[in-house]
Amino acid sequence: MSKIAVPINKDSISLTLENAPFYQVFNVDGKTIISITDHEPEANLSRQLRSHQVDAVLCGMLQNQTRRDMAVAGVAVFAGVYGNARRAVQHFIENKLNCEPDTGRAFFAGHYSPCAHETEI
Repeated sequence: MSKIAVPINKDSISLTLENAPFYQVFNVDGKTIISITDHEPEANLSRQLRSHQVDAVLCGMLQNQTRRDMAVAGVAVFAGVYGNARRAVQHFIENKLNCEPDTGRAFFAGHYSPCAHETEI
């Protein structure tokens, strides 16, 4: 089983990881979402995600320092992903969201981000 965190603002993936009012952790088994839990972010988000045993983060944008903190914590970051969180995670686990970790670019439907409409799901 693996865990994927997604920063949430209202009903969609937050534009920025650091300013999201909350995030969801998706517990996935293979290509199935088993459960989703909501969490309020703490000051040290990378440590918090690691304590929840999160393997990866799907997000819009993030600061370079946050990217480095996530790398040190062993959390893979897939940036440039926008839209509905559940659909993004489902596409990700089905290998339909072709992301490159730690590059800040996601690839979907033949386009590279950062254009939100090009990677919105």
